[in-house]
Amino acid sequence: MTEPTRPDVAAGRRSSRASAKRVTKPGDGVEQLAGVGPQTAARLRSAGIETVRALACVTPTRYRCRRRVASLAEARDGDELELAAEVLRFRERRFRGRYRAQAELVVDGARCTAQWFHPVGGLRERARVGARVLVAGRVRCGAGLPVFSHPRVRGLTDEAPTTAEIERTYPDLEGLGEARLGALCRGAWAALAACSDDDAVELLPPALLRARALPGLLDALRSLHEPPAELSDDALAQLNAGTTAAHRRLLFESHFFLQLELLRRRARWRQRAPVACALAGEPRRRRRARATRAAILFRNRRRPSGARSRRSRTT
Repeated sequence: MTEPTRPDVAAGRRSSRASAKRVTKPGDGVEQLAGVGPQTAARLRSAGIETVRALACVTPTRYRCRRRVASLAEARDGDELELAAEVLRFRERRFRGRYRAQAELVVDGARCTAQWFHPVGGLRERARVGARVLVAGRVRCGAGLPVFSHPRVRGLTDEAPTTAEIERTYPDLEGLGEARLGALCRGAWAALAACSDDDAVELLPPALLRARALPGLLDALRSLHEPPAELSDDALAQLNAGTTAAHRRLLFESHFFLQLELLRRRARWRQRAPVACALAGEPRRRRRARATRAAILFRNRRRPSGARSRRSRTT
């Protein structure tokens, strides 16, 4: 008789299987990362992300310092705000197949509302009545209460109302949430950092990096995925504008290998012998003579004599 599997034993087996999936090479598939199943791997591949290195190079599109909590009283229409609030009411419903959730918040005695138009994972648990949350998003100020449209909601404790963490916003992929994609990208970067083969991680020659004053790949990814909390306003603006040395490093690498691929294709094309096109009604002797002449010109790499004079006569 087989002993029934206990929940703690099953959880231990799942965690051991997840920890056993370790990436040793940057060229391994994304399914080798812990926490990436077949469905997630298929969604990443549909977006063109097939390897661990490619996943690690997916960087945030926006950075926000969570220390700067704005005031609702000073908000203007269209402002991007981040503030601490308390949830007074929360409800979610579907009408004719369409999802909608709405929460009523209070910020320092002032009330506002937040609304979502598609399901968000864990929203009901975070926006429960009486919870203190950190709301970040764009506010619309009209005749009624200020309204946040699809903001981000995080839990907020009394001991740490604000943190010095830099909030990162990753691209949106179909079937993957922004927070989920960010966790996978940071996990891929950690896998690259743990790789023992430095040549497999850093593909650009060190001399080229020194000549261009560019950082290494791991340093560039660290500054983009895990920016330090002590960032100045200028450094934060450069991250959002994509003008940092880390951004230039990733852009230079992509253009460098693109140029190498184009040169390789050009060399392969030049090695191919030319093919003479047969014209309808052309005699066989003339076709053979033209094909022979084209082969001789390709071998000698020179221009046919009299070509310029013929073109000048036709014009």
